[in-house]
Amino acid sequence: MKDLRIIIVSWNVERLLERCLKSLPTACAGLDWEAIMADNASNDGSVEMAEKCAQELNGRLHIIANKDNRGFAKACNQGISGYDARYVLLLNPDTECPPDSLLNLVKAADNNPKAGIFGPQLIYPDGKHQPSVRRFPTVWNQIGILLKLHHLLPWLFKNYFNPLANDKDKIKVDQVMGACFLIRRELIEQIGGLDERYFIWFEEVDYCKQAKQRGWEVDHEPFVTVIHHGGESFAQLFSTHKQRIFNDSLKKYFTKWHPGWRARLISLVCPVAILEAYIIERFFGNKRPTLSKRRGKR
Repeated sequence: MKDLRIIIVSWNVERLLERCLKSLPTACAGLDWEAIMADNASNDGSVEMAEKCAQELNGRLHIIANKDNRGFAKACNQGISGYDARYVLLLNPDTECPPDSLLNLVKAADNNPKAGIFGPQLIYPDGKHQPSVRRFPTVWNQIGILLKLHHLLPWLFKNYFNPLANDKDKIKVDQVMGACFLIRRELIEQIGGLDERYFIWFEEVDYCKQAKQRGWEVDHEPFVTVIHHGGESFAQLFSTHKQRIFNDSLKKYFTKWHPGWRARLISLVCPVAILEAYIIERFFGNKRPTLSKRRGKR
């Protein structure tokens, strides 16, 4: 049995994906590991680049080239299928793993058998701390986010977005960000893969919720750091499109975990969020260029 299976779901982030893949050998030094790259119908050369990397990684990288965009959860489950490892790591393609980082994350997990999910401290490329720990959603903080109030009154959401007292807290938490999301084998045996009703967003929140429900801890490991560029794939979408996907996942989460008046209230506010996103898109513009265009490709 291997120590670690790494699953990377990619969509049109070729250059960052290349960095991510090339960071794995030194990050996993000392581990018996393999990686699965599930590509969701990228058109930027991601698969061709990954095939070259696979040759350099001497058979450790396996590629799944989907003909359509299946979303994050379904593509992750493709990678989880048939796993034979003590841990599975869901890793975003816009991350870079420093030397020994994934080795140390696995060691931290080995030292805490009560936890089923682990997340490192994420940092931006400039080295600054990136909040990656949140509390579970409530109807009130999610309505505030739908109405964009977290941009106007960020202090109201501090406890939700960054509940740690400081960056070095090693504590049990509600949820860790899915950018680097380590799952113990025994937890996967209990739960299975991610809930495929979520296209993207809230699938890792849902998984943490299920883990907690079964008595597992979710741990933040602050002494392991991973670089996260952040949201590059979805930065390529218009804001209304992105908002619709977010709303759909949010409604599914509340229908599953908070049925009744809370789920109905979320559904009532979602159209307002779409209207706000349309206004922002229409009058202020929200489309960022893709990574290839920003770097002058084509």
